[in-house]
Amino acid sequence: MVKTDTSVIAVDSQGKALASMDAPAGPADFAFFSDGSPAFVYLPSVNLLFEWYGTGFQMVPFDCQVFPPSAVVGISAPDRGHVTFLIKRDHRPWEIRVLVETGESDSQAALTGANTPALRLASGELVYADANGIVIRKADATEIHLNAQLPLSFSFAQMGAGWVALSDLASRTRFAIRVTPGRESLYFLPEVSQ
Repeated sequence: MVKTDTSVIAVDSQGKALASMDAPAGPADFAFFSDGSPAFVYLPSVNLLFEWYGTGFQMVPFDCQVFPPSAVVGISAPDRGHVTFLIKRDHRPWEIRVLVETGESDSQAALTGANTPALRLASGELVYADANGIVIRKADATEIHLNAQLPLSFSFAQMGAGWVALSDLASRTRFAIRVTPGRESLYFLPEVSQ
């Protein structure tokens, strides 16, 4: 999935466009299934959710009164019947699970001990930062801690299977976080000149 100023484009592994849809300027959040296939696109500027059905996009109606779009930190796809919104509420992350078929919320839970920014991976891991660096909370609630001095303001994005990007919002500094079980680590990415 790729977001431009005017559209969202689904591409194959060779970069060939499969389908596109018009989209307003601004960011988009993407969710992928555990096999890596595209699942959902959320456009916070218009508070709309779309499902990728293999050849195109279809709008998913949902109760947009449950949270304001500005609270959304990210989305994930725990299974084919749900999309989970990771939101910031009361200064901490919450997860709100929405049924794709009806658009209704069927569960809400605070992520105790976690902070935002955060990223929920399709594999179930939750990646967030604490005062000492990066925390990778596994699906079984065990945690791996990676000590690091992090930027003051940053975002997370999935880079691919087993990898998360951490981007400094005040500079071009980036890190790669490996979340592969038993190989968890943090790498500084050299700046690429343009």
